[in-house]
Amino acid sequence: MRGMKLRPAVALVLSLLVCTAAFAGPTGNGSCMLGAFPGATLLYPYFEADLNDPGHTMLFSVSNLGGTSHIVRVVLWTDYGVPTMAFDLYLKAFDIQTMNLQDILNGSLPQTGQGQSLGSFPHCAGTTVLPGGGILAASVARLKARHTGKPDPGTTVCAGFNHGDSIARGYLTIDVTDQCQPLSPSLGVGTPSLYSPGNSVYYASGDPNVLTGDFFFVNNAANQAEGNEAVHIVSDSSRFQNDGTFTFYGRYYVINGQQQGARDHRTPLASTWFSRYVNGGPFNGGTNLIIWREVPSTGVASCSGAPAWFPLSQERVNATDEAGNLKTIFSGGGFPFPLATQKVAVSQLGGAPLPGSFGGLQLYLSKSEAHKRQAYVLPVLSAEGRYSLGYNGTRIDDLCGLKP
Repeated sequence: MRGMKLRPAVALVLSLLVCTAAFAGPTGNGSCMLGAFPGATLLYPYFEADLNDPGHTMLFSVSNLGGTSHIVRVVLWTDYGVPTMAFDLYLKAFDIQTMNLQDILNGSLPQTGQGQSLGSFPHCAGTTVLPGGGILAASVARLKARHTGKPDPGTTVCAGFNHGDSIARGYLTIDVTDQCQPLSPSLGVGTPSLYSPGNSVYYASGDPNVLTGDFFFVNNAANQAEGNEAVHIVSDSSRFQNDGTFTFYGRYYVINGQQQGARDHRTPLASTWFSRYVNGGPFNGGTNLIIWREVPSTGVASCSGAPAWFPLSQERVNATDEAGNLKTIFSGGGFPFPLATQKVAVSQLGGAPLPGSFGGLQLYLSKSEAHKRQAYVLPVLSAEGRYSLGYNGTRIDDLCGLKP
């Protein structure tokens, strides 16, 4: 924040929160590896970009910390959890690729692999650059419609929620695949969502945990920027076998309503989270919660309706004040976080009033104890309409060894 000066009170609170975020570790039984470890998959849990304002976007990066080259697969998903586009990147050892979401939504993809020997990877013979091919104007139009909740051109189906504005929303994943796959502007093609039980060919062999990444939200018109690290998801084939237990992508390996295996070997996320909130004082911009949630299916829906799972409920949301007094503000039927991904202001949660301007939230983001679902929580605190602090929520449980 070059050239900016914080008031002493704001600077002090920022310093305290940065220290808290830096030293706080995950709770629960500690059996799931969730943290800033190099991973085989990166989750960028929320994005937004105003299609009418190129200065309102998300910048994100991916780095290869391994000692050899890798091919990774970038997948865009809507806030209904529908994959809309997938393309490959070639990353040399210790390579970094930075991307602008506005460029991708406009059909301009980064070109990687020039001058490299790509033929050593499966299905890459004759390939000289990734991603191959281009994006047709019709595909760009579909991509923008899907991420703004508008009908696909010429149809009455929608792949995302219509918020009534021009902001494209969704989330991103990046996986190590170590193979070439066609550029895919089609729903689900070349993504983890279409790989059936017994088919593990999407993922790189050997479970290489080599990726790290981060992202920044930029809004030039509002003079705002905020950022965080991507969610690093570790792969471990020695632990996550085909036993039907939770894995990050395990929801796509289902027969007759039952998850069949853990072919992706990815560590599952937690379902219950704690988040500090500040809704006054120096942080007069309040607290936004970025919340990613696992959805049970990824199909499009009629634009006059919604997916069968919508809206997502939760077991409950508790709030505590700074004296530790606990209050349930949502239980069962409330829908403050109804989508696969969203950014929600704490001040606009509704439900029972918060117990104070400063406190904490306990977010039980499964439908019930018997029906666990993965989630991830990122709180973002804002001050004076210009300054912000983003950090990871704290997991209260983990889903390792449990079955859906």
